[in-house]
Amino acid sequence: MLLRLVPLAVFLLASGVHAQTPEVRDLPLDDALRDHLVGRYSLTMRDADSPALSLRLFVEVGALLGAINDNDPTRMLYQGDRRFRPEDAPVVLLIAPEAEEARLVVETPDGVMDGVRVGEAAADPATSGPLFEELREMDRTLFDAIFVACDPEAAIALLDADVEFYHDKVGVTRGQEVHDAIRRQAEGCPREQGLVREVILETLLVSPVPGFGAVQMGEHRFIQAEETGRARFAHVWRQTEDGWRVHRVLSIDHRTEE
Repeated sequence: MLLRLVPLAVFLLASGVHAQTPEVRDLPLDDALRDHLVGRYSLTMRDADSPALSLRLFVEVGALLGAINDNDPTRMLYQGDRRFRPEDAPVVLLIAPEAEEARLVVETPDGVMDGVRVGEAAADPATSGPLFEELREMDRTLFDAIFVACDPEAAIALLDADVEFYHDKVGVTRGQEVHDAIRRQAEGCPREQGLVREVILETLLVSPVPGFGAVQMGEHRFIQAEETGRARFAHVWRQTEDGWRVHRVLSIDHRTEE
């Protein structure tokens, strides 16, 4: 993986170079630059006769990941000025191509590698792509209405009239019962109580349901003062002419996060 470098670590560090590396940063990354890098590359060492390596750069849960050959991927941290470092191998520096180029440069302690794009990187639609991003935004809109804006009517507008809510502590509530529960919660305004809901992005998955909508699954945590709770959730979203609506909700495995 560019990145988790086994066996690439041996290849990159064989020279025994131990020069001090600059501070590794994790700067915000522009979507256009991130998406421009996505693809499969063939890496070859300049001025050296060595086998080519395969590098795959792809997007998952909004982050740019890289993987060498068949190794596990790692996140690419943006350093600014079109430069990236793998999260777990700061001795490697990847320099992004200019806008119209399909080449990149990888700097290592042993020398410079040139990367030529040889194909598209297959993305996992469960963790990236238009549907994933659209429902990620719908999740944010729904929970912001409940926990931040404390606007129950805005949240209820995103629910089917016959919505069903399955909860491992409360049981099953349906339709108007769900609406009433949201209104009661808004009276205490979670934001004013210091309660924050945070989706755990690396757990988020989306799967389409042809002819109906999609299922969104993941985990989220609820933070209040020194206490943090965690739970699994699954939302069945129905696609209507007026937009996405929550049809079924599962909220299970509630526990305290240590």
